[in-house]
Amino acid sequence: MRTQELGRVELANSIDERAEIEVEVIRDGTTVLDSSYQLEPGSPEERTQIVLYEWRRNPTAQRWEVRARTTTSEWQHAVLKASRGDGDDCHKVAVVAGDWPEADILVLPTDCGRS
Repeated sequence: MRTQELGRVELANSIDERAEIEVEVIRDGTTVLDSSYQLEPGSPEERTQIVLYEWRRNPTAQRWEVRARTTTSEWQHAVLKASRGDGDDCHKVAVVAGDWPEADILVLPTDCGRS
């Protein structure tokens, strides 16, 4: 059976004022992180300010959900599920506060190996 590993969650702010972000990380239905973070004013370059990796690696995890919101936004989320095939999966997630038409915050998964 394949597994799904969650690498790090990176928080960034692309607006020129402070942002408060609430983040939840849920592994196979169990909340493993529920916390709020203050981000300094950012810029359009979206430089990472905070890196989260507070959960223990779980070699049998099948599903992760990363949820985030600002004080003025709705929850945005990414769901990472183990896929079929020969190898295990690993993803990291970028959480970026910004001023986009679709949301004040984006939750963007990528492969662990990508920068």
